[in-house]
Amino acid sequence: DRSTLLYGRMIEGRSSIEAYNKTQSRTVVGPGSTWGGRLSGDGKWLAYYVLDSGAFGVDVTPFPDGGARWLIAEGTDPAWGPDGREIYYRSGPRLMAARVDKTAGVKVMATRIVLDPFLPPLYDDYDIHPDGRTLVMVRPANQTQGREVMMVVGWFNELSQSDR
Repeated sequence: DRSTLLYGRMIEGRSSIEAYNKTQSRTVVGPGSTWGGRLSGDGKWLAYYVLDSGAFGVDVTPFPDGGARWLIAEGTDPAWGPDGREIYYRSGPRLMAARVDKTAGVKVMATRIVLDPFLPPLYDDYDIHPDGRTLVMVRPANQTQGREVMMVVGWFNELSQSDR
């Protein structure tokens, strides 16, 4: 419903995925080694990846409640397909897709290779177009230059003040 902002938070080497609405911020997943939270199109499911026992895995949890989590596959950088029934993710040099059933928890019905090789320049630099057939990627204009990093200090307070 576009009333909630999801963001990653890192404190003392432990990361979490937080949700902020107009009145409060709360932890949805973590703290631990969690990254890359993406909401399903209906806003009811959160896909993210976590470092667990030395391997990265793509997990899904209900949103906004969190709690239960289901392992989808080994991999990173999940993105939901437009119909909400597929989760795309990176597995080594491949882009994979897992078809999921969410009627009673989350169950993987099938997986497939979408692209091989798939090597975007950074993590989470891709998404699935609403047509479900097109992959959108962000690439630097000049690959020989370093990437700029912009740090915005106090953004949380500024966001809170914009609601007044």
